[in-house]
Amino acid sequence: MNANHHAPGLGLFQFFKSFPEFRADPLNFMFALTRRHGHVVRFRGAWVTHQITHPRDIERVLQTNAQNYRKGRSFKRLLPITGNGLLVSDGDFWRRQRRLAQPAFQRQRLGTYAPAMTAATEQMLARWATLAARGAVFDVAQEMMRLALHIIGLTVFGTDLTAESDAISRSQDVARAFSI
Repeated sequence: MNANHHAPGLGLFQFFKSFPEFRADPLNFMFALTRRHGHVVRFRGAWVTHQITHPRDIERVLQTNAQNYRKGRSFKRLLPITGNGLLVSDGDFWRRQRRLAQPAFQRQRLGTYAPAMTAATEQMLARWATLAARGAVFDVAQEMMRLALHIIGLTVFGTDLTAESDAISRSQDVARAFSI
């Protein structure tokens, strides 16, 4: 920490100056900040926020001391798009929703998802092989999102979301653009 007890990171001017870089490649931008500043990075934009990347810190915020942390303004902006679900809710309401969702993510249940996950991945790889044989170009990030939606649909909801994956993906793009 520096002398004024703030985590290192981006000041107001740096934050706004780097925004185009963030929007172009958010994941690599965040990785670069961690490499440059460490596991706690402070952002001073319209409000102050922090990025944490060390597993111990993430566990503290999400599990051992979660009652001391609230989701920020960016999450509240998602309410009109997502509704008050697990992603944006806090406190007791979030806890009730989390308890309802918990059975789907228990260790013994996760093991039963393996065959569906394997089959969906094999289907995707076969499609990729066909595309590669034709010399076709495709967006791997989009393909991975489609795979994740397919697996979640089959394992959690018991339905194939493949036909809806493009519409869901476009909706997520709009939500992401709206929330940034």
